[in-house]
Order: sequence, then structure tokens, then C-alpha cells
Amino acid sequence: QGHRPTNEDAHLIDAETLGEGHVIAAIFDGHAGPDAAIFVSENLVRILSTDTHWIEYSNLPNQKSKSKNVEMVKKALMETFQKLDDELHNSDQVQYGIDNSGCTAVFCIITPSHIICASVGDSRAVVMTKSEDDVHATPLTDDHKPQNKLEKKRICDAGGFVYMER
Repeated sequence: QGHRPTNEDAHLIDAETLGEGHVIAAIFDGHAGPDAAIFVSENLVRILSTDTHWIEYSNLPNQKSKSKNVEMVKKALMETFQKLDDELHNSDQVQYGIDNSGCTAVFCIITPSHIICASVGDSRAVVMTKSEDDVHATPLTDDHKPQNKLEKKRICDAGGFVYMER
């Protein structure tokens, strides 16, 4: 389950909650304090496991059906990230200015047939594959850095700002 950091970061590994053959692996890079990273690591599984798309996916009768319907997992992850953001933003700590921290997140669900990855921020996930004569890294995420024009626009459109390229 969620791990309380000794610095600003947290992580999550869970091989039980989402059912047989499903593993959650996630990292959260805290910014300006650990509170957001802790909150996300402690609440992500709760929110995901109650998402309607996740419930629909998990109720499919067999792995073959699940393998054909991984789009449900993608939708569940997107909704989970939005709900986490909403809950964090509406928390007393944020509303009363006690906590101004944030965090990046990279989150993977490993199923028997797929790896589904979601990310927010500039944390990265890669898959390493090895053949007889080569090791290859395949990126699963794209960095969301404020130097990227689209990311800067998204930040500003959401009421945020970019200062010193952060």
C-alpha cells in the first residue's frame, strides 16, 4: 500500500487489491513538501477501485474479455487522476493554505496481457526488454514539462503559472 516518504516523494506497489494478475506500481515526486505525494499514494487505489469503468472491467468474465477491453482501464485511470486532483484541491489543507505542495505521478497497472500507464508531470516510466544480444528501453510516458508549449498553455489555462521554467 502507500508508503510514507522520509523526503517529498512516495510510492505505491499493490498486488492484491485489483484482483488476480493485476499489479499497481506508482511513484509520486513531491514538490514543495510531501503532503500531495502522501495523499495520492494513500488514496489512489481507493478511488480507482470504486471507479465505474474499473468495476465494469473487473466484472468481465475472463482474462480474454479483459484483454479486449483495456480501454476501460485507460478511462478509469483518467477519471481517477481527475478525482484525486479534485479531492486534493478541495481538502482543508489546501483550502486553508496550510499545504501548497503538489506532485508528479506515474502509475502503471500490469495485467496478464498489458501494461497500462498514466502520468502527470515529468516522472517517467520505461519498460526494459532483453534479447540475446540487446537490451532495449521503451518509454511509456511523455514528460509534461512547462518548457513544452502545450503544457505551459494547459498550466496557464488552468489558472496556474510558470516561474523559472517550473
